[in-house]
Formats: sequence, structure tokens, C-alpha cells
Amino acid sequence: MELIRSLDSFTCPASVASTGNFDGIHRGHDLLISEVRKRAQSQQVSSIILTFEPHTRAVLEPDTPPMILTTLEEKRALVENKGIDFLVCLSFDSRTRHMSHSDFLQKILIEKLGVRQLVMGKGHTLGKNRMSADSLHQASGTMHFSTFVVSTAASDGHTISSTEIRRKIIRGRLSEAVNLLGHPYLICTKRIRGVQQGRIQGYPTLNFAGAQPPKVTPHTGVYAAKLQFRDTMYSGALYFGNCPTLTYRKEHFEFHSFDAVTDEPSEGEPARLWLYDFIRSDQTFATGRELQKQISKDIITIKEFFMQER
Repeated sequence: MELIRSLDSFTCPASVASTGNFDGIHRGHDLLISEVRKRAQSQQVSSIILTFEPHTRAVLEPDTPPMILTTLEEKRALVENKGIDFLVCLSFDSRTRHMSHSDFLQKILIEKLGVRQLVMGKGHTLGKNRMSADSLHQASGTMHFSTFVVSTAASDGHTISSTEIRRKIIRGRLSEAVNLLGHPYLICTKRIRGVQQGRIQGYPTLNFAGAQPPKVTPHTGVYAAKLQFRDTMYSGALYFGNCPTLTYRKEHFEFHSFDAVTDEPSEGEPARLWLYDFIRSDQTFATGRELQKQISKDIITIKEFFMQER
């Protein structure tokens, strides 16, 4: 898959595409992506997911901009193995915001992306005038493309909402969020310098920078998680917080791997943290010894979690 950041020098002769914020790349989005891939393959054309940066609501509702589930880097990581040819990121600025629906259809979708078929979620709208699938269907005849509507509801009939997923992550209800996402919660981060307190406690950790706004910050505490870097994946215990018992540092991540990490990421090196389940909230302990006992219990709980996952 290729990431396209600008349409200035990019033109696709023919494609099947879907457009939207795709925040979270959740199970509803997966249905759209799968349909785009399937239809593009059957027509022997390119498959395209067109997304925007920043999130469209950040521009349309600047007084109440949304927190986001996925940065562009994280969207790329989540889409790269789904069989899509191009992830196109269009800058959503005042020019894009005020572009008429006809200009967006003709200049972006038709002329630049060569869209022959547009896959849309049920209830989704497009462009400045919020064109529905029915309205687009009427316009498609003159512009020589068709629309296909996909239901993105979960198996229980409820629409999967990025807004609801955000709430669950913030409140520590991660397992519910992961169920809606269809994958662990992803945080792309970088290695930072630690202070060796984990090693002193007998549980050495790798330290990583906390999520930066407007990325949704998880509830402080301990998680069952995996660390991915240089195409290697490690299972372990992940802590997020400011270490109130020992050091009172800036909020950050500390990952304790259950397996030996023979080739650690260097300071500043990018890595991916995959959060599977929330274990407990952060708390202050009277002594380092009490903290050490709790960490031992957390590790047992997390190892049991991953055993059940297998």
C-alpha cells in the first residue's frame, strides 16, 4: 500500500474508493474497506481509501474539536495489510471545506482518483452540502460513476461509533472499545529515556512517550499490551501514568516484556504499542515494596489474559 499525501502529482486512471475520516479504522470501517478491495479486484482497478487531516470536525467545529483515535501514521499501520492500493490523505482546510460537492466529485474523485464506484456507509454524507447516497446516485449518471451503500452496523444492529469508542477508552473500558475496534488500541510512539526504577524493582521496562493531543489518551493504569518495533512483537505489561509512588514523572508509557528483548529500540526510535485490555487504575503505594508486590500480581493477571487469548 502506498500513502499519498498530495494530489498535485498523483493521478489514478481508475479506482473504487471510499471517503471519510476513518478514525479508529474500526469494524464498521473494515466493512467498507473490504467492499472497496473486493469491488476493485473484480473490476481490475485500483482500490483507494480517501481520508482527511485534520479530522473534518476540527475544522467545521473549531470550538469543540474532537479527540482522535488514530493519527495518520496509525491509520497507515492499520490499513497497510488490508489489501488496499492507496491510502490518500487530503488536507482538510478552508479551501477543501468550501469546495462545492460538484467540484469535489469532479476535480478530486473523478479527475484525480478516477473513481468508477464510490463505496459509502449507510447514512454517510459527502461534501459541503452533505450529499446522501441517493443524491450522489442521481449525480453519478452524468459523471460516469456509481455508488454502493454498505451497512456498517455491528452484529447486534447498533452502528459502530468512533465517538463511543473514544468514551470507552477514556473511561478505562478498553475491552469494550477493542471489541468495537476489531483490533487492540494502537498508539504509535517513540522510545524515551527512563530512570531505571523498573529495573531497581526487579521488572525492567522500556519507556515510551505518552500520546499527544488530539490523540485519545488512555485511562492511567496498567494494561495487557504488546510492543512492536523492527517487525518484532513482544507481549508484556504496560503502565501509563506519572509514577506517583516513586518519581512523579511526566505521563508516559513503561513496557515490561515477558520475553527477553535482545535488540532494544534506541532513544527516539518509533515503536507501536497495542493495548489489549485494562487491568487496573494507577494508584500510589506507601512503599516501593508494596508496588513491587502489586506488579507481580499484575504480571500474573496479564499472562493469564494472553493465555486465554491464544
